[in-house]
Amino acid sequence: MRFFIDLDLFSNLCYSGLVEGLIKGGLSVRRTNKPFSATPVDLTVEQTINLNCASSKTGITAFTNNHSCRERWSIINSCTGDITSRLEFNVGIRQKEDVSRDLQPHRIKTDHRQFEAIKSQIMNTINPFSTDMSTVRLTNIGSGKRTSLETEDSILKVRDNGEKARLQFIKECVEDPARFSKPIKKLPVKTFSSECCKFTRKGPAGKLHDVVVDRNLMGRTLVLALEHGKNVNMGEILSYPNVPVPPSLGHNDGKMASTTKSTLSQRLELIGKTGNPVNPPTSVDAVIVDGMFLLYLLCPVPSTFGKLAEELFKKLCRLQDKQVHFVLDQFFSPSIKDAERDKRCSDGNRDASYVIKGPSQNTPRDFTKLLAVNSFKESLIEFIVHYWSTSPCLGPILCGKRIFVTEKSRCFSFQFVDGQLIRKTEEHLVSYEEEADTRMLLHVVNIQSPANIVVRTADTDVLVILLGNIYRFKKDIHIWIEAGVAGKNNLRYVDVHDLSIHLGEKMCRALPGFHSFTGCDYSPAFKGKGKIRPLNILLKNVRFQEAFAALGFSFTLENEVIDSIESFVCAMYGHPQLKSVNEVRLEMFMKAYKTKHSKDPLLEVKGMDGSNFPPCRKVLLEHICRANLISSIWNYAGVKPISNEEFPRKMLFSPEKNGWQLDNGHYTIRWFSGDMSPTTIEEIVFNSEESDTVKNNESDGNQDEDDDNDDLLSQDDSEEEFTESENEEI
Repeated sequence: MRFFIDLDLFSNLCYSGLVEGLIKGGLSVRRTNKPFSATPVDLTVEQTINLNCASSKTGITAFTNNHSCRERWSIINSCTGDITSRLEFNVGIRQKEDVSRDLQPHRIKTDHRQFEAIKSQIMNTINPFSTDMSTVRLTNIGSGKRTSLETEDSILKVRDNGEKARLQFIKECVEDPARFSKPIKKLPVKTFSSECCKFTRKGPAGKLHDVVVDRNLMGRTLVLALEHGKNVNMGEILSYPNVPVPPSLGHNDGKMASTTKSTLSQRLELIGKTGNPVNPPTSVDAVIVDGMFLLYLLCPVPSTFGKLAEELFKKLCRLQDKQVHFVLDQFFSPSIKDAERDKRCSDGNRDASYVIKGPSQNTPRDFTKLLAVNSFKESLIEFIVHYWSTSPCLGPILCGKRIFVTEKSRCFSFQFVDGQLIRKTEEHLVSYEEEADTRMLLHVVNIQSPANIVVRTADTDVLVILLGNIYRFKKDIHIWIEAGVAGKNNLRYVDVHDLSIHLGEKMCRALPGFHSFTGCDYSPAFKGKGKIRPLNILLKNVRFQEAFAALGFSFTLENEVIDSIESFVCAMYGHPQLKSVNEVRLEMFMKAYKTKHSKDPLLEVKGMDGSNFPPCRKVLLEHICRANLISSIWNYAGVKPISNEEFPRKMLFSPEKNGWQLDNGHYTIRWFSGDMSPTTIEEIVFNSEESDTVKNNESDGNQDEDDDNDDLLSQDDSEEEFTESENEEI
């Protein structure tokens, strides 16, 4: 009480010198002349006391754990704050807050602007009190994303979990008074933001890399056995995969190997151009647009979903064509494309659920990344169709055009007639195909002839599908593909009809099987082989063309077809004189690992990546089955479905019998059937006579084969370099 009395007396005296000192920072301590280095007096006193009371060994632990010290510090800290504030008020340094300041005109404008911003933000989110909202799952009202069951359980039980932790803390403090001063463990809580975290793949020593393959261990071990035991059947050993994931088709983490598909379309374009650029069509009757391709081109992305739907509608209306077909994907689960979609969705949230409730909802910042999420694309497509159907103001923009848009298995047409926007269901365009690549073919087949059609896409699959099915089109239908982007100066046209004439019918029919076999979105690619080198082999061999053309029409493939494709793989790996991939594996293995120094077998052992070997026959058969199923999808793309959702099961082959397996509701690659490696020693051991015969045969033909292979490899390498230079010119 006496401090407050002294403050009143001090304020009455009003010593000018002291007041000026207080204004300059008299209630603080500074070690330098810098104003930002000032420390309040009470804090300085507290730090000084702590310093004096601290122990050189334990610091201030004993001081802070003392109950009396903490109580005294709380009282002193409150009193010093009151005294300082009272002193500044008395001498006029600090003034009491003016409650009427919020009524100033500039303040009213600021508050109104902030209120409008908050109101706009609320209007752009989902209404949580709407009757349309799901009462089963929690939904993020900002992004429209539904939570996972794990996150929902964590959010709904956060109060109960906190109460349990509180009671547990009280119980521990009663049992041990020292527990009060110890740290409290933070409870793990999953929220909406937790699901936005990116998942990074760990290195080879991490837990995510379950499959670890030592590239040289198997080779060195077997060579030692061969050098010392002289009775190991290497051909039998190499007829097995010997690893869980074949290095020639997959990665150590179990993912599919991929290749650049665009090199195939670029090479085919070169064949069709024959030195002359392809001119665009003079007149166009219909344009078919890959919907996902157009969505990826949106830059910048409109701020709301309503503006996004309007921008898409305007873009389609700007096309100078009578008919515009906006073809989009639909999604099934499980799907043979699950592996590729898991790869594209880097955050591991491909199955997350999203909802779009209205046109004023903001588009997410990571819009392009979310296009890899199935539920987001489904909600987006459903919203776009609904918005176009319920927005009469879009009708006059059509200007006599007719727009077709697909949603799931259905197809709708929009036309402006007598001042009204009419939506009609097109039964003849109903499709149960999953990808827009194959759905577009149905639209091509159903366009009335004669017609000039332009397909707007950048996907190599579309070019391959069109060429593979061009013999089914009417003669007076002419098709171009418009690829590239004008803004990047790579816009070009591909005359599909003219290209098919240059390739020939056999080659066109073989392209779907070839493309699916050498790597596409559904199946893995051969590491290091790409598309150009295998294509050059295919162009020169009619037998290979006939074999690939036979894929996709029968569940059971003839042995002649399988043998021809196996010979194609042998040629692709530089051994056209061999007919078996197991023989090629043995040949390449012996050349890479066999040493010339018998005293030290490891002296000249070369390190070779297992991906340089072709897959064994076990793996190759599964890969051929996958290519057969994919080819069947592409070959029947334009066929009218017979019976609704049973159509894929009746017309296509079963994925479980053609290279895939069902794992936790998703299709994953089945790399091979049977044992991974030999199960008994007897399987890989020669008898003495067979061992001597094999040794003599190898010594006689080794040198000649090595020379031939070196010449072939050098020739292939130069050919690959030539084709790569051509691609760079494109």
